[in-house]
Amino acid sequence: MPTDQQAVLSELFKMKQQMDSLYAESVACVEAPASAVRESAMAEDEPEETWQPSVDILENDEGWMALLDLPGVDQADLNVEMANGRLTVNGRRHIPGSGAEEFSAIHSERPVGAFQRQFQLPAEVSEDRVEAQLRHGVLTIRIAKQSRPARTRRIAIRAA
Repeated sequence: MPTDQQAVLSELFKMKQQMDSLYAESVACVEAPASAVRESAMAEDEPEETWQPSVDILENDEGWMALLDLPGVDQADLNVEMANGRLTVNGRRHIPGSGAEEFSAIHSERPVGAFQRQFQLPAEVSEDRVEAQLRHGVLTIRIAKQSRPARTRRIAIRAA
């Protein structure tokens, strides 16, 4: 049987999750390009909505790896760009098919519509060595670091 302290902590954790969700939704609205919002508003079969997929960015000596959770997003609806060290991922998740359109939603947590995520990476990004793969609803982007040979530079000492 949970103690009063456990019940309070459980409620606080639920409140934190709700606040995180509200924050993510508000940031997603700000980050979405105006064109994506306009396109979404023009589509009569989809509600006007933006969302923000979860992402992890990992680093090792050779480069970075970004993992974005995109279940239900088709490869044709994704765009990945790298310019000036900025990784941009945008796309759209459509209303699911397979008979779902015959029903009215009474509870819905899976977002649809446009999304965009941008990340500024350090200057040593090798922009011509970026690979992306969508597998089992996870977009994996690998970004190589520029290989710079270690060099020694002699520093001149000025007389006082």
